[in-house]
Amino acid sequence: AAPAVLLPPGACKAFVWPAVSRDHCLLVALECGEPTAVKFDEVGFEATMDWGGLPIALMVVARGNTRTLIAAPKLDVPAAPTASTLLFHVHMAGIGVSLVRSGVEELAYLSLARIGMVFDASAAAHKFGLTVGDLRLDNQTRAATLPAVLIRSSYLIRQRNLIEETTSAAQKRVPCLTLAVDRNVLEYGVANAGQSFRQLVLAVDEFDAQVEESFVRALAGFAATLHTPRAGAAQAS
Repeated sequence: AAPAVLLPPGACKAFVWPAVSRDHCLLVALECGEPTAVKFDEVGFEATMDWGGLPIALMVVARGNTRTLIAAPKLDVPAAPTASTLLFHVHMAGIGVSLVRSGVEELAYLSLARIGMVFDASAAAHKFGLTVGDLRLDNQTRAATLPAVLIRSSYLIRQRNLIEETTSAAQKRVPCLTLAVDRNVLEYGVANAGQSFRQLVLAVDEFDAQVEESFVRALAGFAATLHTPRAGAAQAS
């Protein structure tokens, strides 16, 4: 075994291992503290030893064939204030949106039920959440044979018994869409900084889709009318 070497704070000591091995281990000891074993092949792994109640962080860093052991006090950086500066909640029983071709017919109807939105802004993060309890898109054209274009899977409906009045309160709490965003707004150099998004979650339930050709043609015709200039405007030009 190599002899013990006492180093003052801030000092460094070069050492060459007598043989190449992946089992090189260094025992590090401080006054009034128990020795801690550090393996030099565990680069980037942080070990902690106690020195009179003060935690000391030990880490091996690599540069080429050189391994450097860094020992420094492990100081806890005060966390950034997390008190909300803006807290915004919205809860809606439902929203219905109709797509109507003027003077012709209603083309589609989109219904959203049990909608919840929350925005929480603090000095450390901006958090946004969205939940939709149920979602349905209906084909409202006169030629429709399959009215439901987009609806929650019939298998899930049978499993959860999600049928209007018979739906239990617990089942209604199962959302069909969940979006959660947690964005970090701390500057670089501050604890927990450097990550733009700490959390980004999108969960969508199983849906059944039934799209008829007549429905697609009706939507395409509606889109075409939006880009067609008015007759008066065309004559004026």
